[in-house]
Amino acid sequence: MSHDSNQASARIFAFYLHDQPDDRGRRLADVLERGDDWLERAQGYVQWLFPLPEPSGSNPHAPLLDNETISAFRANEVMRDRLRSTYLRMLRFYGLRERTWHVEKGENWGDRKAKWATAPTHNNLLITRILRSMCLLGLRSEAEAFKGCLIRLAHLDADCNFDAQALAYWREATAEV
Repeated sequence: MSHDSNQASARIFAFYLHDQPDDRGRRLADVLERGDDWLERAQGYVQWLFPLPEPSGSNPHAPLLDNETISAFRANEVMRDRLRSTYLRMLRFYGLRERTWHVEKGENWGDRKAKWATAPTHNNLLITRILRSMCLLGLRSEAEAFKGCLIRLAHLDADCNFDAQALAYWREATAEV
């Protein structure tokens, strides 16, 4: 599928800045207010929340990042703040929380870990996307804190079953871009 750079930028800006819906009629605020069960079942929203330069196999209609959009995110405090809010919502989805540039288990860890951390799931790929998108769009410190938590969990929490491939993807996602 061919993506026009200006059109892709306009769609991402409209979604993040102007309360316009994604390709399935969902607005950013609506997605962020959804419960964990909805986030687990719904398809295609993560590609809008955390865009990348490459097309997604699961949502080919999601806009792609280009250099203009990356630069705009890095320069626009409102867009970065909304991306940060999106990241914090996803942390809660995973049963984690941020504490002053440090990510740790959250109050809902016991309930959430079985949904993604005890066996390989599609969430491993979603986390890779989240980490890489955040690095590209100006939230590298937050992405590094998230990755650090995942690595600690892999080594210190007997319940976590992150395979070596997932850990490698997460490390690569935060490599300098």
